[in-house]
Amino acid sequence: MKYVLIGNSAAGVGALEAIRKYDTAGEIVLISDETHHTYSRPLISYYLGGKVGEDRMYYRPLDFYTKNRVTPMLGTRVVAVDAKQRLVKTEKGDKIQYDRLLVATGGVPFVPKIENGVRGETFYTFTTWDEAREVKKAAEGIKHVVIVGGGLIGVKAAEGFSDLGIKVTIVELAGGILNVALDETASAMMTEAARGVGIEVLAGTTLTKIETSGKKVTGVVLKDGAKIGCDLVVVAIGVVPNTGLLKDSGVALNRGVLVDNQMATNMPDVYAAGDVAEGPSVLEEARRVVPIWPNAYRMGKVAGMNMAGKLDVYDGSMAMNSVEVNHLPIISVGLSRASGPEFEIMTRIDRTARIYRKIILRDDVVVGAILVNSIDRAGIFTGLIRDKINVQNFKQSLIEDKFGYISMPRQLRRDRLEAMGVQQ
Repeated sequence: MKYVLIGNSAAGVGALEAIRKYDTAGEIVLISDETHHTYSRPLISYYLGGKVGEDRMYYRPLDFYTKNRVTPMLGTRVVAVDAKQRLVKTEKGDKIQYDRLLVATGGVPFVPKIENGVRGETFYTFTTWDEAREVKKAAEGIKHVVIVGGGLIGVKAAEGFSDLGIKVTIVELAGGILNVALDETASAMMTEAARGVGIEVLAGTTLTKIETSGKKVTGVVLKDGAKIGCDLVVVAIGVVPNTGLLKDSGVALNRGVLVDNQMATNMPDVYAAGDVAEGPSVLEEARRVVPIWPNAYRMGKVAGMNMAGKLDVYDGSMAMNSVEVNHLPIISVGLSRASGPEFEIMTRIDRTARIYRKIILRDDVVVGAILVNSIDRAGIFTGLIRDKINVQNFKQSLIEDKFGYISMPRQLRRDRLEAMGVQQ
């Protein structure tokens, strides 16, 4: 059996480890357009800010490929998949046969049309280690950076620059930062926290032009004509699934690669996992792309098990976001921005203590939560959402500071703790 894995991040690693657990003899070829050994993408902002050195970026030990008897093809870009002939084609012209294929190519940065915007010359993106290296080098000696996008990528990049003592301006089209993951109240609290450490946030606007003098960036122009002087521009709006290599492959695509609960596509022995995959959702009927690290690893693990002939089923993706700005931590889970007559919303806010808790229910089942500065019960809420627990008998306690397992009926508390391996 020959397995070909395209992708070297969380989903690819999850699949590789699952395959080797159940098939110790099969050949595994891992292909990645990046030259690095597998590394942790969430750490690139800490790398930028100098909190993490290169030696701590790696996701698995440097002998990982050798121990798992994997043939890595790093720095190799796959440009096409022929699912009928069971082969992948590389940019160098190589054709690699497979018995079972995993597409775990992640996402690529979304870049809007910007006048005078040239990637690597007048602006940079910030989703890979190589991009972080380029940005770090370009940031040497600069005083002011403009970041386009106030989502997780933009906020983490802003944190990295702020740690370097560089002035940061975030330009965000929505009303505040982290607007996709948070409601207006939580977004406003995080925006205020960012401003508290000197990060300027310009909401409700976007970039239309980058101004230069020779090869040097001198500023940007916003949609209302306002100008901001700066030395560097980073576009960090978000990512879209990297599906280009599957054009004309026969693999069904929507926003991402459509997969079932075994991570299988519509083509025989072709699987997909991670940020490129559009798969089952915990909370919604439709399939969704949910580009976060824990989901990617779990999807990869399920794909790998099924590729190795060991039936496993993916229980669905769920949005989970965690970030801290100016010592103000926030976690959002599930349908954190849900609204409508079918939802019950419970909130509590203490502006003095900078605490906010919002719980969203549907038919007495928690489907979403936002926790600001009081996040130690996030795991409990995540479990309630994933397991669709009816909370009717204790839902009034959900927004209290003291909420925890002790708030649940005795039998439910016992069941939840035993599921975690905790005996009472």
